[in-house]
Amino acid sequence: MPFTIPLRSDLPHFDISVELEGFNYTLEFYWNTREACFYMNIFDNNQEPVLLSVKAVIDQPLGFRYKLPKMPPGCLIMTDTSGARLDPAWSNDLQRSDLGDRVILDYFESTELPVRG
Repeated sequence: MPFTIPLRSDLPHFDISVELEGFNYTLEFYWNTREACFYMNIFDNNQEPVLLSVKAVIDQPLGFRYKLPKMPPGCLIMTDTSGARLDPAWSNDLQRSDLGDRVILDYFESTELPVRG
């Protein structure tokens, strides 16, 4: 079973600390105004970059195509709980995003993933 990583909806730029399969990571999310999308950075427990500037999109494994030694062993996937399959967005008018609300971030542990050949 995947577990949902809590995200903030009140800030266009925030980071959260999370333990994934025994390793501590910092996930940083930031709104890119020019592209009108969120991006994610992953840092290890020493705040060294693991993966930078991954576009936060729905229903795609975030950063999964990269085979980097410090990457979380499982898989991060954003889901639109409304079923509309819309990527997360920031509203300047409301001063909030739909991260953690309409759009959730799930982590699937490595034991839950199919074996890749």
